[in-house]
Amino acid sequence: MGNFLAGKVIAVTGAGRGIGRAVALACAAEGAKVVVNDYGVSIEGAEPTSDVAEAVVKEIEAGNFGTRGNAGSDTGGAVGGAADRAASGAADRGSGGRGADRDPAVDAGRSGGSRAGGEAVAVADDISTMAGGRRVVETALARYGRIDGVVCVAGILRERMLFNMSEEEWDPVVATHLKGTFTVFRAASAVMRKQGSGTLIGFTSGNHQGSVSQANYSAAKGGIISLVRSAALGLHKYGVTANCVAPVARTRMSANVPMELNEIGDPEDVAALVVYLLSDRAREERITGQVYTIAGPKIAVWAQPRELRSAYADGSWTPERIADFLPGSVGTDPMPMLAQLEAMAQAAAAAKAKAEAEATAAVAVEKAVVVEKAVAVEKQATPEHAATPEKGDNPRPPHGV
Repeated sequence: MGNFLAGKVIAVTGAGRGIGRAVALACAAEGAKVVVNDYGVSIEGAEPTSDVAEAVVKEIEAGNFGTRGNAGSDTGGAVGGAADRAASGAADRGSGGRGADRDPAVDAGRSGGSRAGGEAVAVADDISTMAGGRRVVETALARYGRIDGVVCVAGILRERMLFNMSEEEWDPVVATHLKGTFTVFRAASAVMRKQGSGTLIGFTSGNHQGSVSQANYSAAKGGIISLVRSAALGLHKYGVTANCVAPVARTRMSANVPMELNEIGDPEDVAALVVYLLSDRAREERITGQVYTIAGPKIAVWAQPRELRSAYADGSWTPERIADFLPGSVGTDPMPMLAQLEAMAQAAAAAKAKAEAEATAAVAVEKAVVVEKAVAVEKQATPEHAATPEKGDNPRPPHGV
């Protein structure tokens, strides 16, 4: 075991599979006591089970920190999603679980310990509820007496084009990702404020830039960035930091991305960044309010929102004046993803035109072959020359002779 997080207590939501699991194991490997939260649902947020959280606790207790794999449910995944799904039901909330009426001290005593490896406790509550978010933090306090960091990875997907998306496909995604981050941040920040220290880490996605068919997911991930920046500003004077991670890693979410990901790593790569952001080393560098991407060998920081350019008018603006003035002065900030979509559309159109041309040529060749065969058959059926008498033969006498 390492000591990067020695003595710290870290809670991780969505920790049953994928990136969440990798983060929980990495924290334990670096000496932290871990609260493993996962409702154990499918990628759409259905079929909950507490088994996945308990399984990670057992891994930590056994000291199995270095195993890769089980891409499973990383619900803080990078980009993309699955095929269109029709899913409904208010109960489909994603990683986090329910059971808010149970005593956290009882659960903490039931699961967790430090046998062959690290210390961990499982919590299978639904973090899209205020009670669920409180229980994650209360369990840490009941079992270990403090909370030094929370990492909110939990989430689900309901992919649908905006014009087809239902309320049942919008609400659970926003509730699990955005509200689920808020509920845990809310409970943890109150404790960290009194402690005078702590770290909040939210999980966003490259999809915060916008998404073709995941407006719910994209909106939630964009909201998480603003929530993290607000937490960084509001809690700075209390010694609490807040940062965001936009990972690109092989998980059951990224496996369904309908385009090739040129830069992609493993959940363990993301976990290394999270461990650093939770550490005193990051605190010493005053890192807060940042959004980082990690994708295999690449690590990057996203720009803070700021004005690009501005212009001023003499007097009041009118629609006509803006129409004449804006395009050539303030202009626009092109959307990288829109340019990518247009390039993909052009490539698809070129490929279609090529395929149609090849198909047309193939039909022409096939017709030529058919005609050639027909001519050959006709030649075989008709003699090329009529019979001609040899020289010296007596011709047939005229009729009547």
